[in-house]
Amino acid sequence: MNAIEIHDKLQARAAKGAAFLNEQKPLWADSIDLSCFNMDSRLDCVLGQLYEDFNTALNRFGWSDNDAIEYGFLLEPYGDRPLYETYDELTDVWRELIKARRSSVAVSYSVAKLRALKGAALLTSIREDEWWNLIKLDRLSMKSGVLCILGQLYGDYLYGTAALNDLTDDEAEQLGFIVEDDIDLSLEQINATYALLDQAWHEVIKLHREFTAA
Repeated sequence: MNAIEIHDKLQARAAKGAAFLNEQKPLWADSIDLSCFNMDSRLDCVLGQLYEDFNTALNRFGWSDNDAIEYGFLLEPYGDRPLYETYDELTDVWRELIKARRSSVAVSYSVAKLRALKGAALLTSIREDEWWNLIKLDRLSMKSGVLCILGQLYGDYLYGTAALNDLTDDEAEQLGFIVEDDIDLSLEQINATYALLDQAWHEVIKLHREFTAA
């Protein structure tokens, strides 16, 4: 294999690993310190920075080294891989994926959380129950009209907006209930932003539960 083919192979594997991390930790790219980032380090590689060290991550996922290779987190042993397949190359591939992931979301996590806090405040002001205890966090999906916050509370997103003083989609977006399908946003950006909203609402609801249980 030549250098270009090696790069394409590593890129495909790392893309698979990045897609896996998008599901496990939507904010994973923001947690990577690129100043010390090195895929040849058990502590400073992607998994090392996200899960304390590389081996801890593998144990968490129940993975072998072969699984880590398949997902672009590890290279084959030195004698078993082509000349141009190096950890420097793998580090560069992941660095580009990290930068791309960071630029793929329409809003930052801090903005997503602020919107969710505003949405939670509105729900608390209108409803007379402890609505946060009615949300099934293991099923929460802000992309779903039924499994989102309003869907779980009112049966459907649209019923929810009607119950909340006929919220417009613009207003609902500012309250963290939806990501508008803007013409300037790609499907990847919309999905990534919904992933941030999922995490933001998880945190907001857990805060409400902890506060009322205290």
